[in-house]
Amino acid sequence: MEIKYNGNLTYYKYTLIKKWDKNFKNNKRRNLKFVNEVLTLFCFNNELTSWEAAKKISKKNFESINKNEKKIKRLFVGRMDNGTKYEGLLQNEIIINIKNKKNNKYRISLFGLLYCLTYLKLTNKEIDNIAKMHQKLLPKIFSRWDEMKEKGDECYRLRLLSRGLLLDRFDMINDRKFPTMEMLFYLHMKFLKYSEMCHEKDLAEEISYWFYITYFYSKRSYSIQEKNNFKKILNKNPSINTWFKKFLFETKKYFKKSNTILVKNEWV
Repeated sequence: MEIKYNGNLTYYKYTLIKKWDKNFKNNKRRNLKFVNEVLTLFCFNNELTSWEAAKKISKKNFESINKNEKKIKRLFVGRMDNGTKYEGLLQNEIIINIKNKKNNKYRISLFGLLYCLTYLKLTNKEIDNIAKMHQKLLPKIFSRWDEMKEKGDECYRLRLLSRGLLLDRFDMINDRKFPTMEMLFYLHMKFLKYSEMCHEKDLAEEISYWFYITYFYSKRSYSIQEKNNFKKILNKNPSINTWFKKFLFETKKYFKKSNTILVKNEWV
């Protein structure tokens, strides 16, 4: 089953975060504690049916399983309250329904992972566990998580993306010795075509590019030693190395072409 989202990271920043604030964070009618409890459960588990999720939340209290399952289903699909429709986790693209012939299973989405990083106030250790659990969702990042942790806490900058930071605010970038601004700008242009519909594999690619660009970005002066560390990390994994170097080449080509057009036409 091919998973599709209503947009890319730009859509996430300018539409989805505001939608979440309205439907959950700032909605007093929501039981935010229960919402966070359900999402925490899906953060640390793979696919679950609503009954399996209710069973885990209810723990050993079997009498409350059916009650919690009904609450979870309402949370997933939304509900009507005094004539007002409240969208659920499915409409907000936080949870995904994996349909099959036997039953409906649910799992956290890529946007859902970002939601959890934003609203659940997860510790670094909890993020480590999420990375271990969801390697298939973000293989280029989570499959190398332990290796990158050894280099420091830069890997936890994924929290910045969850808040929409360092995505298109190029004025926040102070270090001009590393081409962060150019790469982020090209990343925005490269995935612009996915602003209204994005397959999960493409969204995972966009998140992965952003992660590696910002992983090596530093507000300190970009020294030769840091540059060598950058190369060492990439060289440890040939497939990641080839993938990211191709992106660097595309970025150079894009700006070279833009510069040629600007100079050739003598606009100034």
